[in-house]
Amino acid sequence: MNRKTISLFAAVTFAASPLAFGQAYTFSILYPLTGPDGYNYTFIHQFPGMSQPIVAGQTVGYGSAGSSEHALLWSSPAGSAVDLNPSGFNGSYAYATSGTQQVGEAFNTTITESYNAMLWSGTAASAVNLNPSGYDWSCAYGVCGSQQVGFGRVGGMEGSDHALLWSGAAGSAVDLAPAGVAYSYAVGTDGAEQVGYGYPNAQDVGNGLCHALLWSGTAASAVDLNPSGFINSTAYEVSGSQEVGYGMDSATGNSDHALLWTGTANSVVDLTPNPPGTEEVGALATNGTQQVGYIGGAATLWSGTAASLVYLGQFASADGFAGSAAFSIDGSGNVFGDAAGYGNTSKYAVEWSPATTLTWNNVGGTGDGHTWDTYVNQNWDSSAAAAFFHAGDNITFNDSNTGNYAVTLNTTVSPGSVTFNNSLGNYTITGSGTIADAGAFVKSGSDTITIGTALSVGSMSITGGTLTLASNTTLGSGVATSNVNLTSLSITGNGVLDVNNNHIIITYGSSDPISAIAAYIASGFNNGGWNGPGIISSAAQTPTNGLAYGVGYADGADGVVSGLSSGQIEVMYTLLGDANLDGVVNAADFTILAANFNQPVTSWDQGDFNYDGLVNAADFTDLAANFNQSDSGAAVSAGDVAALDAFAAANGLLADVPEPGSGAIVAAASIGFLAARRARRRRME
Repeated sequence: MNRKTISLFAAVTFAASPLAFGQAYTFSILYPLTGPDGYNYTFIHQFPGMSQPIVAGQTVGYGSAGSSEHALLWSSPAGSAVDLNPSGFNGSYAYATSGTQQVGEAFNTTITESYNAMLWSGTAASAVNLNPSGYDWSCAYGVCGSQQVGFGRVGGMEGSDHALLWSGAAGSAVDLAPAGVAYSYAVGTDGAEQVGYGYPNAQDVGNGLCHALLWSGTAASAVDLNPSGFINSTAYEVSGSQEVGYGMDSATGNSDHALLWTGTANSVVDLTPNPPGTEEVGALATNGTQQVGYIGGAATLWSGTAASLVYLGQFASADGFAGSAAFSIDGSGNVFGDAAGYGNTSKYAVEWSPATTLTWNNVGGTGDGHTWDTYVNQNWDSSAAAAFFHAGDNITFNDSNTGNYAVTLNTTVSPGSVTFNNSLGNYTITGSGTIADAGAFVKSGSDTITIGTALSVGSMSITGGTLTLASNTTLGSGVATSNVNLTSLSITGNGVLDVNNNHIIITYGSSDPISAIAAYIASGFNNGGWNGPGIISSAAQTPTNGLAYGVGYADGADGVVSGLSSGQIEVMYTLLGDANLDGVVNAADFTILAANFNQPVTSWDQGDFNYDGLVNAADFTDLAANFNQSDSGAAVSAGDVAALDAFAAANGLLADVPEPGSGAIVAAASIGFLAARRARRRRME
């Protein structure tokens, strides 16, 4: 029998396809998969195709109890393990559960290679031996409703394996072995049809050259599902008109493919990203509409096509799990599986559910009223009851919060979306945590939200009120980087984004939004008041240490700001005149202004420091007032100061150069710069 192990702990690589977020899902830890006292280890789903080891409410597997291994059953909500090992057997394994019944095999080490298919109903005492008369070995792999499926061996150790179908008793066994198939195995059932795989020839077993099979209760009903061009295939589960599994084709170098069928080999749909990678891939279950499984070490979900792929593993990894796999999906789209690499327990039973909408703050919950975390405080309301936050949830902060406007965040959270709609109080979010990978961030209502944590969101929309970054939120982020990152920004109505004394990065797609960003800043500038709608800096409303500040911005496409990539825009609180956003007003900024002087340019990184669409005397005045100044205290050279004064003299701007600069500058006489300018003027005459 060819059994292929799932490498759950393999590194998750996505070379074949970029991360597909698709619909947001919440991720929940159901319970740790630990054994009873005295067990050395526990394990589940050693082989794909063991039908469904995890469904809603139950998980099956096995664990080491001294010198032997015993079948185990975990049930929600506590997850306490129940030993299913039947009386009279030294060991056992449980492979699948329907939520009420469990199947697997039991063995007796005093009898060489004596394995019997077993059916349980939640306890060891309920065990039913399904081994049919005349069969030397049997195992049950799948269960649904009144049906159990697996295989039995006839003819001793060197005999032939036959797919079997039971309905609760050994005597009910139906041999499903198709004519012309040497070995066959049934691994999944929906209570009406059965799926599995078979080897056309005995020699194919060692080479793994099996064909996926579909039955409707009899051997004669067998349908070979192996697609054209595939060297092998296996069907793992069936629901309604859909069958799922995996196959390997020679055309892509014997790569694994997750497969979906609807009753025939020709109906196959390849669910694998194109081109396929080197990861192990499989579709393990279906609810008749959607399919679940794994790619590499990540749980996955499809909706009938490769393009619909959603990496469920991303929601698990956001909570610290290194690997995951999905094994069942119910009619509501809730997915059940396991995840590993978190805390001190090797594995957990977990659930992914389509993202729900949560509202802060639930007075009836068990939370503390102010902490935003994962699985700890029930500070949310799901419209039906108090709720925990899970990665992927869509969350809303409004005024129905029992007065709890102060939110503490000390961990990384990944909501599907964030909405603030507050008009009766001002929210604050503080702490050492991060709002990461939020799909959308919306601010409405007339009051303020002040964010003092790192923030990474997709689209940000501000339609009312003010979103303020707390002082020094981005301190230490470095030049041309920030811990506040967006992919798009929309500000309408009276909405305000107050960058305060921070800087943000907008990483946009194919359409450059620099004109809109410039318009938001010009509107917020409001003739120097920094109090209009759009982008403002409350820190720039008054001078700092006698120096004038504003909101600078630059487009990476301009190539002005070092480290700012094409496709990025930086918006930054900085000194007036700091054209290249390095925190210093010096010769580099002056060179930019001089190159664009008296030109109708519209960008800060071209020298327009008052947002009027021109580079002229007003901008020179702003730069000159801050020349030789920086946030870090770095000074500019005497030659740089001389060049500034020379430019002022040549353009009738000496009155705009602050004392004591002009006298000293003229004395220093940067003749080269001035002479070059005069030479150019003579050539033009």
